[in-house]
Amino acid sequence: DQAKAITAYQNQFRVGGTHTLSTNWQTGADFSLTSIDAVKPVASLSYPGQAATGNLWGVSAQLIGTNLYSARDTHVFNVSLLGGPSYHGTLLSYNNLSSLGDKWQLEPSLKYYTQSSPDGGANDIWTLGLRATYRVRNQLSLESELTYERSDARGATTVAGPGALSSAARTNYYFGARYEF
Repeated sequence: DQAKAITAYQNQFRVGGTHTLSTNWQTGADFSLTSIDAVKPVASLSYPGQAATGNLWGVSAQLIGTNLYSARDTHVFNVSLLGGPSYHGTLLSYNNLSSLGDKWQLEPSLKYYTQSSPDGGANDIWTLGLRATYRVRNQLSLESELTYERSDARGATTVAGPGALSSAARTNYYFGARYEF
């Protein structure tokens, strides 16, 4: 009962759909609205609590192309607008899945996300990725993914002037195997 008393509840509404334009092209769109209740303070853990999020919304549109240059390629162009009481963001992305013969699959991706807040803070993030999958047997695949992310952030504006600027770059790599039962 104690855990239940301090648990924040989430409410979410989501709707979306797709529409076929031609044999190789379709469009998609979706809308979501989410809110998360406040988390009450927990004195025994010295946790001060957390305010409710307010309404967080998102609207996205996709253009999806299939079999444009081979029998098994997929292209997804996406535009998403996101927002809430403390931020507004825009995501632009492109994802591709291409098969090279029966054994290889390549998935390059490019994403740009920008976010701003009413207090003058802002973030810009570029992400470039490449995932490769090699099917050793019908049930066994080797997977590898390399991503590079570059972010630039500006802190909130204060009476002393504009916020501090910071930049970061991250590179992630993984290699693994997947066995399908």
